[in-house]
Amino acid sequence: IPIKGEAIGKIQPGRQVTILPLEGGFDPVPTHVVGMLAIHKSELGFMLGYMGQLQQSEHLYRGDWFLTQDLVSQDEDGYLTYHGRADKVLKISGGFR
Repeated sequence: IPIKGEAIGKIQPGRQVTILPLEGGFDPVPTHVVGMLAIHKSELGFMLGYMGQLQQSEHLYRGDWFLTQDLVSQDEDGYLTYHGRADKVLKISGGFR
């Protein structure tokens, strides 16, 4: 896809990924509204939780949606803009925090 301004890209077609409201709920946010990037647990190869910490991982889910803690908005063309993290964790290559 063509690059567009400061956008980080688009959600790959066919993927069950959405942007949910920060304050709760399951309806995707409108365009240009910041929400939480969420991935449906049925996505192939998606983790179910942190090994040995499944119960501690429950807060990362809203129903069947995994909340990535990434804050994003989507424009009318489907491009995502990154707005930071909800949990203030900085992830560096290799999974180090």
